[in-house]
Amino acid sequence: MLRFRLIAIVGAALGAAGPWCQAAPQGAPPVSLEQDLKAQYPFGTLLIVRKEGLVGVNSDCSQPNIFTFKNGQLHAPGILQKLDAGSSGPCETRPFPVGSKVLFASYMTVIPRTNLILVSGVQCDGCDSPMQDQRMSAAAGGSPTFRVGVAFQFPKGFLVTATLAAVQEAIGQVFAVDTSANASAASPVAPSAPQGITGARSPATLGPVYISSQSAGDKLVMKAAGSFSLSEGGQNYTGSYSVTGATLKLHINELQKDVEIVIQGNQLVVNGDEIWVQPGQ
Repeated sequence: MLRFRLIAIVGAALGAAGPWCQAAPQGAPPVSLEQDLKAQYPFGTLLIVRKEGLVGVNSDCSQPNIFTFKNGQLHAPGILQKLDAGSSGPCETRPFPVGSKVLFASYMTVIPRTNLILVSGVQCDGCDSPMQDQRMSAAAGGSPTFRVGVAFQFPKGFLVTATLAAVQEAIGQVFAVDTSANASAASPVAPSAPQGITGARSPATLGPVYISSQSAGDKLVMKAAGSFSLSEGGQNYTGSYSVTGATLKLHINELQKDVEIVIQGNQLVVNGDEIWVQPGQ
């Protein structure tokens, strides 16, 4: 089974989480809303759990737990997702009790057709550090990482005209921003915040080749004219790519899926916990 987590999370994982993910969203979400959300919750923001019942799974599982928050209630993942998540190997769980801290991980996705906003977070040893650089290093350092996702379900048509404050009020019932640890990271113009995640416009620079820090045989090669080749788990893939700010988007031809990866300096951060590096750096 493929180990490339960005495919598992964005593609098959969310597709198995429930019927609301089966149909691709039609139309674009309000651009200002999605940009404002990414500015308020930049990659690496520390969140405080406010709702009882969240449980994360380790990175050996093929999928994170995807909970649903609707009408003020938190609903556990369905049976199909649990069966699929356990099918690839050993899975461990960790409760995320109220008051515990979660590192905002890889996506804040607005899906207007199904009236959903997806939020993900991780816990690990050191992920709750008050210093952003330290918690980002901890998440990428190979220590056991536990992931969780929450799908915020809104009324039909709500996201078309929703304000940032209304959406934040809903998210805040499950995750509150730890203002003491995110004084600089929460600002859209903070120099330490990753560009592209916060809405900044300066493009990041890609290297020609990236190797997975977890498997030297897994290689991503960026080619001319916006194409790439990927060797992962003994299989080969091709496709096209684009860069917006600090976000690398891959379109994988063989899977007909788009996935997004964070560019952080000379590294790629996949799903918040897997680092791909340039050889020799």
